[in-house]
Amino acid sequence: MGLGSSTGRGRCSSTGKKALLVSCKSLLPKDVWSASCYEILLAQQLLQKFGFCQDRIRCMTNRSSRKVDMLRSDMLKEGIDWLVDGAKPGDHLVFFFANFVSFQGLLQEALQENLMDRLPPGATLYAIFDGNHSGAVLDLQHALSCSFMGKSRSLGSLKLGVRAFHGCMKGNGQATVLQIAHEFAGFVDLSAIMLPTLHIPGLLTLTFIYAIESCGSRIRLSKLIDLMQESARTLQDSLTELLSIPLPEDEGTCVAPFVIQVLHAGELRVQFGQNKGGDIFMTVAYRGVSFRNRVLLSRETRSVGSWQVGLSLPSVSCNRHRSPSHRILV
Repeated sequence: MGLGSSTGRGRCSSTGKKALLVSCKSLLPKDVWSASCYEILLAQQLLQKFGFCQDRIRCMTNRSSRKVDMLRSDMLKEGIDWLVDGAKPGDHLVFFFANFVSFQGLLQEALQENLMDRLPPGATLYAIFDGNHSGAVLDLQHALSCSFMGKSRSLGSLKLGVRAFHGCMKGNGQATVLQIAHEFAGFVDLSAIMLPTLHIPGLLTLTFIYAIESCGSRIRLSKLIDLMQESARTLQDSLTELLSIPLPEDEGTCVAPFVIQVLHAGELRVQFGQNKGGDIFMTVAYRGVSFRNRVLLSRETRSVGSWQVGLSLPSVSCNRHRSPSHRILV
């Protein structure tokens, strides 16, 4: 089956909840994107746990076995049109975007013209971006940030930095927009800053699910950000430890395989491991969806030299003041 969008089938009892899930990797020439589906399959399961019905969740991704498939920008616009069509006060909308790398400007433009300006007063949009430097996609005034000690601060502080999305709230009246993203925060080992960097795919999605599975679907914002930060550090520290294990000099020598269970909360399981070939892999399982032995770094690539793990921390921001005790998606 080729690339396209899919809408789950089934009866819907919660008409006020709707979600568009998009997973893409990088901007390619002629305004097209290459796509994957790892994160959105996990996000789809999580939203169903929050009461989003299958026919109110639309997934746009690459479901083809071919190596190259594209997701066009006009398909993204079509998906956004579906998301806002019929939206009314009190509705909860989710826009989830994963795996983007280099087309933040185009994404901002698409969201401004097709989504942000069309939100009805009284509706709530949850914009979830699972990609490096994704915290700047929406430039929202109030930021719930967390210290390196894991303590959340109030959602009332003005977000600093370059405002890359001027006028993003124009025309949306009294709609509430909550952005959940993650910011690149440096490297685990500052002494190795020039080393090649390995990032954990789907880091924000995994930490978001971990927080929900740890506290339940009525989790508060303050607890959400703390648990996301905690699990992000756990994942990154565990991967750093794996990368520090030396490989045998003889390329034909097998290594001792092993598996480390990194995260375990509710229905979520995340494991890192090393196979006998020396590849570092990751396994994720959540609510019947599983990705087993997904290679993060092959032995051949590892043997070239030392590697560094990029450190990303979650960030939550909103267009208006929200108490840290505010609940999400309810």
